[in-house]
Amino acid sequence: MTTHHARLLLGSILTASSLVIGASAGSAQAPVPPLTIDTARITIAGTSNVHAYTASTTSARITRAQFAATPAGGTFWNDLQSPGRLEVFDLTIPAVSLKSPKGDLEENLRKALKATEHPDITFSLAKLDGASGALMASGTLRVAGVAREVTFPIKTVRNGDNLAVTGVLDVLMPDYGIAPPKAMLGMIKAGPGITVTFDPNICIHSGVCVRGLRAVFDVSRRDWVHADAAPADVVAAQIDRCPSGALQYTRPSKESD
Repeated sequence: MTTHHARLLLGSILTASSLVIGASAGSAQAPVPPLTIDTARITIAGTSNVHAYTASTTSARITRAQFAATPAGGTFWNDLQSPGRLEVFDLTIPAVSLKSPKGDLEENLRKALKATEHPDITFSLAKLDGASGALMASGTLRVAGVAREVTFPIKTVRNGDNLAVTGVLDVLMPDYGIAPPKAMLGMIKAGPGITVTFDPNICIHSGVCVRGLRAVFDVSRRDWVHADAAPADVVAAQIDRCPSGALQYTRPSKESD
């Protein structure tokens, strides 16, 4: 039995009003504008019942941002990263915006994330620790309607008047009530002289079938089993090597002479 982990990768460019960035230390402070995301890419990488998957989106927005005191002048971004300076920071990602290069997984991923009932993945910052450039972010991650406390490292780099932010968060998806998206719920494939069946519920993703007979078992294809791509005896011999028994076959009985 495999454990369903996924990795969330964040890459974004934060921007703020030039009135705040350019303010001098002695100038009157204007109302603090919300931080915004100039560009972003959020990626979820994990495993399905057949193969690894990735899904990404550029649709992320900051829904709340509040400072303990208004950072100003040329030290804006350094001040913002000081412990206690950023009091509120909420990030929202629409679950339906996640796109996968394996398009057949997208709908199943959305179902796994319960996107209809819970359309947004959100992160609410509780605190930042560390120093400018290398921080630890702690807060609440809400996925599929389930909230969990998380802590993960983020890196920041000045990018002109903006701030580039990257972070990686490993999550155990069952903690959020999420099963891995299924590329298929089971399968029967017939070829000359052999019928191949596959049970995703017991597959341990050893890769023995793919490495041994890629012409028949190729997970880069949506229709990943081609039972007619090799002689039946060769297919049967490879299936016999499946360590989990997820792959099985039947052969038609030979008529007696």
